[in-house]
Amino acid sequence: MSITIGVTTYNRPGYVKKMRQSLYASRGLDRCHIRVYDDCSNEFTIEDLRILFPDAKEIVRRERNLGSDQNIRQMFVDFLQTGDDLLVAADSDLLFRPDWIDFVLENFKYTDGMLGLYNSLLHLSSGKEVVINANEFIEKKHTGSAGVVMSKEIVREIVENIPPMAGYDWAWSKYLRKSGKRLLVSKRSYVQHIGLRGYNCDGFKTTEFGLYFYPGNQINEQFLIEFFQEFIVGVGTLIRQETLDIKISKFTVSPIKIIKRSRKTLKRLMKRKIKKPIKRLIKRLVKKPVKRLRLKKRKIRR
Repeated sequence: MSITIGVTTYNRPGYVKKMRQSLYASRGLDRCHIRVYDDCSNEFTIEDLRILFPDAKEIVRRERNLGSDQNIRQMFVDFLQTGDDLLVAADSDLLFRPDWIDFVLENFKYTDGMLGLYNSLLHLSSGKEVVINANEFIEKKHTGSAGVVMSKEIVREIVENIPPMAGYDWAWSKYLRKSGKRLLVSKRSYVQHIGLRGYNCDGFKTTEFGLYFYPGNQINEQFLIEFFQEFIVGVGTLIRQETLDIKISKFTVSPIKIIKRSRKTLKRLMKRKIKKPIKRLIKRLVKKPVKRLRLKKRKIRR
């Protein structure tokens, strides 16, 4: 199977560089075609992208800013013009487990044409789980585009049936489920989201994070440490200001969940050489994450 890794970018050059470094540490990358779809960024040029991705099969720069949803849909349209079999949707703020390509090649044939590599806290499970090749998979009710692997047939079906709209990935997720397709996502995340602020999250009140991600190399471990340092400093600021107001709904995730699910990573951070104030805050969060945070919960009307 020939694979396109479709990278959608818009500004945030720091994240793009980290994503590129993590991606290029993937085993078997020579079996894939990297195609970059930039949404008319103004913080870097197409020449900068050519330097970052010198072996990219294609680098496309949109003539105007389309917005995240439309840029993703246009990537789907562009992919249909290639000769590749699979599309891997890669955001510009992802980390990749070194063995993710092997995982895709071993397991994709058992799916309904869609395989998720990102087990996000934000994406609800249908309650069904399956085991394939000794790997656990969760059937999701919906999923975003980041870290999703699709066959050309599924991409074509989405393009032909889902028009451009806000919340495009929610729309195609719903469509595929209604069509009887399983949205199978690996229980262990093979990609991780490190963009604290972006299209779908503000960094603290609502935060995207993948469960059970194993870094697999020093590059990913270092970038995860930097993610948690930035995240914890931000949470600490909100605690001191007593302004941590967390939305409670099925579409938002609080810092509490991130902290609870990341105890092992936080404990590893304490062994590294990091600033003492950050280390003290980590210690507080690891020991009593809920009691130490002053929360003001409010329900969101839908």
